[in-house]
Amino acid sequence: MVLSDLQKLIINAFIRGNYIIIEDFIRDISKLKEDKSPHNIVIGEHGGSINIGMPIFIPHDRVLLLEKLNVYFMLCAKLEQLGYIHISTTTTRKPLPIFKEDTTLRPDKDLNYMIIPYLSKEVTPLPSLKEFVDNKFMTPEEHLLYSERRDRKTAQILTVIIAFLSILVSIFSIWFNYKTYRTERVVTIRNQNAFPETTKVIILKPEQETPNKIKH
Repeated sequence: MVLSDLQKLIINAFIRGNYIIIEDFIRDISKLKEDKSPHNIVIGEHGGSINIGMPIFIPHDRVLLLEKLNVYFMLCAKLEQLGYIHISTTTTRKPLPIFKEDTTLRPDKDLNYMIIPYLSKEVTPLPSLKEFVDNKFMTPEEHLLYSERRDRKTAQILTVIIAFLSILVSIFSIWFNYKTYRTERVVTIRNQNAFPETTKVIILKPEQETPNKIKH
């Protein structure tokens, strides 16, 4: 499975027991600015406001946070579909009020609408998730296909090596035979009659330019 660095980071965090609730992920990944001082918060389209004393959170980069939340939610859905995690519903937690800071201080509707449904969700990593990571983020089918391709490639390499060695052995054998049977040697024959009748012997004498053939 092709995964981004962020997706791999989230999966490894699940195995360690981190990011199992959305609030932990948001706090760690988005660099939220926490403001505990009382604020007049703008509510509604007509600019009405109320004063709240609870802490509010303002993301350092809301666009980047939106992108990372989408990655988180889509990854959780995929991992649950593959049977690597279980998402359960727990006691609803307190909301994480996220605001956007512009000319006025308003609740960030887009971010809050994304987060609120997941405040009561909790991720439980299953043993198969660890196997998935150990297999270099490959599903069982992908790992099987990878193993088959690796074994096939190894067999091809061994075949090439064996063929190359066979060629070397053949070349050495030809060279050895040539050196053994084609090299001129001096042989002293003491008894010419010792050869069978079917043998032809050529005797060279130093004073003769051409050999005398003796045939029995």
